[in-house]
Amino acid sequence: MSPADRLRGVLRRSSTGTLVLAIGSGAENFRACRDACGAAADHPIVPVEGPALTHANPGEVVLVRLSRLDFLPLNLGRSLLRERRLRVVLWASPLLAAYLAHEAPDLFSWIQLTVWWEPETTPEGASPHRLAAEAQAAIDRRDWDVADTLLRRCLALDTQAADERAAAADREALANIAEAQGRSAEAAQWRTASRRTEQVAVSTHRLLAGGPIFVGRDAELALLDAAWTNPDVRVQSLIAWGGAGKTALMRRWLDTLAQAGYDGADRVYAWSFYAQGSTQQGSAALFIDQLLRWLGAERPEEGDPWQKGERLAKLLRGQRTLLLLDGVEPVQHPTGNLAGRLKDPALEVLLESLVEDMDGLCVVSSRLPLTDLDGSVGYRAHDLTRLSAEAGAELLRQRGVRGDEAALQAAAEAYLGHALALQLLGGYLVAYEEGDVDRMVAVRGLLDAESGGQHARQVMRAHEHLLTPSERALLGLVGLFDRAADAEALAALRAPPAIPGLTDDLPDSAGWGAAVARLVKLGLLTAADGGDLDAHPLVREFFGERLRALSPGAWISAQQRLYHHYRQIAAAEPCTLDETKPLFNALFHGCAAGRYSEVLENIFFDRIWPVTETLPGALAARLAALALFFSNPWRIPEPSLALPEQASVMAEAGRTLRSLGKLSEAAELMKATIQRAGEQVDWRGAAASAVTLSGLLLTLGDFNLAEDHARRGLKMSDLCGDIVQRVAVRCTLGDVLHQCGRLAPAGPLFAEAESLWVEGRDVRRRLSRLEGYQHGDFMLTLGHAADVMRRASEDLDWSTQHGSELDISVAHLLCGRAHLKLAEARVEPRGAEAAHHLDLAVLGLRATGRKDLQPLGLLARAALLRGAGRLPEARRDLAEARKVAERGGMRLHLCDCTLESARLRLAEGDHAGARADYLAARAEVEAIGYHRRDPELAALAAALASP
Repeated sequence: MSPADRLRGVLRRSSTGTLVLAIGSGAENFRACRDACGAAADHPIVPVEGPALTHANPGEVVLVRLSRLDFLPLNLGRSLLRERRLRVVLWASPLLAAYLAHEAPDLFSWIQLTVWWEPETTPEGASPHRLAAEAQAAIDRRDWDVADTLLRRCLALDTQAADERAAAADREALANIAEAQGRSAEAAQWRTASRRTEQVAVSTHRLLAGGPIFVGRDAELALLDAAWTNPDVRVQSLIAWGGAGKTALMRRWLDTLAQAGYDGADRVYAWSFYAQGSTQQGSAALFIDQLLRWLGAERPEEGDPWQKGERLAKLLRGQRTLLLLDGVEPVQHPTGNLAGRLKDPALEVLLESLVEDMDGLCVVSSRLPLTDLDGSVGYRAHDLTRLSAEAGAELLRQRGVRGDEAALQAAAEAYLGHALALQLLGGYLVAYEEGDVDRMVAVRGLLDAESGGQHARQVMRAHEHLLTPSERALLGLVGLFDRAADAEALAALRAPPAIPGLTDDLPDSAGWGAAVARLVKLGLLTAADGGDLDAHPLVREFFGERLRALSPGAWISAQQRLYHHYRQIAAAEPCTLDETKPLFNALFHGCAAGRYSEVLENIFFDRIWPVTETLPGALAARLAALALFFSNPWRIPEPSLALPEQASVMAEAGRTLRSLGKLSEAAELMKATIQRAGEQVDWRGAAASAVTLSGLLLTLGDFNLAEDHARRGLKMSDLCGDIVQRVAVRCTLGDVLHQCGRLAPAGPLFAEAESLWVEGRDVRRRLSRLEGYQHGDFMLTLGHAADVMRRASEDLDWSTQHGSELDISVAHLLCGRAHLKLAEARVEPRGAEAAHHLDLAVLGLRATGRKDLQPLGLLARAALLRGAGRLPEARRDLAEARKVAERGGMRLHLCDCTLESARLRLAEGDHAGARADYLAARAEVEAIGYHRRDPELAALAAALASP
């Protein structure tokens, strides 16, 4: 229905006189409004040109044309309006109506219905270039207020796109307009902001746009202003359910800062985790990579996630910085004991570092509390409460809903002050119920708001029934994505042949723009330059779920098409995480289409796994990809996968969790893997999982369970008869007994493992890196350092030719430890050799990301540095080892850190501190049964007792 038809319908149904305010209409639009009034009204039309209206009779249609926006002093017959003897209709573009509601709320409160004309100017989603051109046309005709309105909108869009050159031009034009209207102080402010902004590095285009109307958050805006100016606040969180207005609040505050030249900031960077898609859910790797590059970091790809987080924190401290992170819940644990904790280690380190020391402010929004930061001095949390009844009523009014204040407030209360729900409700009532708040009964019956977003879903259900088939299909397209739908992907979906039940209902090219514009007006869609479409995550989820439920065939066909599209456009050999995005998108859509087996082999193992193996810091992204192959991460794999595929997915997830230092999660996964392998009588798989689980439990400090699972693995390895598993289990059990201090029973196990290895040399050319390290570690305890050095040197030669980076690093670690033992025993002066190997071991273990092994290298090098008298360097290595161990709950390594700390304190002359560390280490050794360290405790006690 055209705007003219809607206006005719309103006038025909009106039993009273009507006041029609035509605001900012060009000649053609005003002519359409006048013609509509004349065709519909039985009452005489009284046209009023200009700003004065002295009277208005109830039996008339009074048409007021305001070509300029200096309407505040108008005499619009307020006594008549208050008595409700006139129906007041606004004929305007959405932009000008929003401006009127903001600048003249008293006048706007009397408007009972808004009819949006389809403007040839300023449509929703108009590009900054078009807005700027229309603003210039308004300037040319000296229509200052229209130009001012257009330029403010243009400035907001250019700011969102981080186009600072264009934004500076907008500010200069606004300054000129202010001067033309005699507002010299405002002109000076615009020019000051423009000059200041030119010196600020800004990247904010990834922050999503908020809703079209912003009300009721003055207290929160003041809170953010206070946080920005308070040096004691370094991280500020905004916590609320989806749709409560977190993004809109951040965007409005940022836009306000932008108009003031960012108020002292040197750098401004914004990122939305909603926009990166669920193929990166659980991983901040792409954000970390992009921010490092934006900050100009050298070799941004180097380092593990922890090191990258620390590098970022150091770079951000260099200048006053505003960092905005919107919607971080995808990288938080949703439920359980870890609820709210960050999954991604790089982001965890970054925020923990910034909350301690930052020149500036980091604002974080989420649906979940940031439990990692609870108790930190520099952290402030704010729960974004529901909108007040007054603010909710104002939002509805600005959306064009009419009714008395009590009815509007009642509607806001009924929808629990949920910003998105009220935005959608307003769009619904204006579009289908003449903007009458009393007709909201059509969408009542809300579910419990505490379930998060259900109040908005109820309004979307009401919308759904009244949308045209083409509009529903368009929203269904957007619901296929877990992020903004890019124009190329949309084109691939719309290409022939049509997808029955989906794209065959889409509007043609001529009608596409109109359908998009209408959905934008309803608040269900946002459109960007270039053809990308997006919606609030709750809207995407709702229409995606509806498409999947009502047209499962269309859902699968569309997801398959997207899978092939992204697979085809992906780089053959991506070199950065950003270049892997099409592969992760293909993975997501392939899994959504139910093609799990194909995607696992052709996308994950063939293309994503090799890239994430070689790209430093990409393990978190790999783990996020693996989550798509679990119906309940990390417990139940996708049932449609074949049993061997399920086993491989669980094993790979376990290895990745262990490498990321998530030992407790990896241990739980390995327990489930063993159980499934036993149920399938897969003794080989069960034995392999038992080896992994035993090692995890040992590092976590649960020696009894570690021994129990190793012994179970011993039986399962003998049942399967596989030499690889028989050797691995014996070395694992031997290592557990060794750490317990039970050397006598450990020896035969290592000897048997070596005998089996010799017998099966055709099958195994060498012990694996882990088994070789366990055996070498045991031999060092027995004092056979020279033998260990010989074996490790052979392993190093082999690994350099045939092994992985991890093989080489472990061989260097054993070589370095052996040289260190010989140097300590003064058998030969091998300190330089030890330093060489241990430096390479630490570098290699960092590069591979094996957090469970990194403390071994760092502690060995700390001991070497301590012996060489390089105490500050030893202290740095010890601090790093302790940090890694604490994050992963590695109780075994933490005990070793306390022991080394006692020795280091003695070397520093701090006897009191050394004694405290000694007592703590002794207590921990007793608590977990780590009796391998008893001789070292005795040596420490003797050193402390000596004068």
